[in-house]
Amino acid sequence: LEALVRAISQFKDSDDADDKTGVVASCNALSRLAMEPDAISWMKDNEEQVMGLLESLRHSEDTTVKSCALATLFQLDPENESVMEAYNMSLEAGSAKWLRSQIFLVGEGRA
Repeated sequence: LEALVRAISQFKDSDDADDKTGVVASCNALSRLAMEPDAISWMKDNEEQVMGLLESLRHSEDTTVKSCALATLFQLDPENESVMEAYNMSLEAGSAKWLRSQIFLVGEGRA
């Protein structure tokens, strides 16, 4: 978990396509791990490092990264309604973006 957080921190601002793909995959893994009690404990014990990273990722242009960060933040603090609202908005934005891409691929007249 520590290595995962360190890797995300190191590559989150990279312009390299492979690094960006790695960050997306790592954020996905982090949000899945956040459902485990041991991982939650570790994140809370390392709150300064983890929260700073999650807050940074929360403002990512990549909707997958943003959603994963928000999901992880929600796991750490389920009482935080603003995180849940931001997560829902991120999901809606991601769905709209996906739908636009499908319309482009299929063609507007046939979608």
